[in-house]
Amino acid sequence: MVNQKRKMKKYLTMLLPSIFWILNSRIQHLKKLGISLTPKNIIHSGRFIVAAETCSLNLFPKNQIKHLKNIVDVGANVGDWTNSFLKCKTPKQVILIEPISNCAEKIRKRFAEKQYIKVEEVVVGARKGYIKFNITKDTTGSSVLKPKTKMKQYVKNNWKTIKIQKIKVKTLDIILSSLSEISLLKIDVQGFEEKVLSGAFETLKKTKFILIELNILKGYTHSSSLASVYKIMTEKNGFRLYNLGKIQRLNGVAGHVDALFYNPKNVCVTEEEKAIVTGK
Repeated sequence: MVNQKRKMKKYLTMLLPSIFWILNSRIQHLKKLGISLTPKNIIHSGRFIVAAETCSLNLFPKNQIKHLKNIVDVGANVGDWTNSFLKCKTPKQVILIEPISNCAEKIRKRFAEKQYIKVEEVVVGARKGYIKFNITKDTTGSSVLKPKTKMKQYVKNNWKTIKIQKIKVKTLDIILSSLSEISLLKIDVQGFEEKVLSGAFETLKKTKFILIELNILKGYTHSSSLASVYKIMTEKNGFRLYNLGKIQRLNGVAGHVDALFYNPKNVCVTEEEKAIVTGK
């Protein structure tokens, strides 16, 4: 028994420095993202890192994260992205936009106690009206656009359309007219990006950052392409590409990548931070 205790003590003596090193590394990593942990949450630091990466906070200039106050989540589904963001930061206001009724209701229940959260149950497009919306088996694949047949080899039957519903359409300029500033506009609309941006002329002027999913694999009929969205963002609206996330693959094929753009009229990015993209 004495020998066992000695062995355990020796083992812990060897192990504890490694544990402290790992925890300290995580804490320092989170500090760079502008996230401070309470003593109670230090043991869960790994979860906070996962949450930060899930909502792409790791793509931001570190000095800007603390200024993210008004957040808009376009294509919110059931609110997973926003939930990860809220684990890291508490903004002033969050607007989640989701056209599927069941998903929108799940969002309302999920964040019922958070008074600063608002849900808009509409499709976002280039002009107001009504439009047919394809609801798929896996609702994350739902879109105004029809999924291509070839996508079955990548996502099996998950993007099979199970219902087509006529849903109200609003532009971002209408939905967000009351906001004087938008810190972060996240867009995930399954190939419908061009139309969303077309109805956001005034919105983009007051937006600091845009986190948008760029399609490498065009999985929908008449889908926006990576090149077309990049051109709209940079040439038409004056945004600059700041950072890119990891390429997301579908059954081994490059599917899409998250891109972070910033508005140089609203955000001051240092030369050192610009080097993240330029590589200089």
